[in-house]
Amino acid sequence: MFVMSGHYLGYLPDHYAEDWIQKGIFRPLMAATTRIQSTFVIATRSAEKPSTILDFFIRELAGFASEVLHKHGTRVRKG
Repeated sequence: MFVMSGHYLGYLPDHYAEDWIQKGIFRPLMAATTRIQSTFVIATRSAEKPSTILDFFIRELAGFASEVLHKHGTRVRKG
């Protein structure tokens, strides 16, 4: 990875870089002002009742997204 050489800057998602930041290998630059936001969408068949495992997955995904959004102070946009 070029970033690890110390000669390059790059964007790494927070969750990916977290270990290296804690070990002091990487450090965030302008973390308060630079953020990339990606929209994730889940699609299911509307005609069928979700299976137990699908229902569980959707609830877990929504819970995780809610935690991340609240941690970073981002507003939830419903479409």
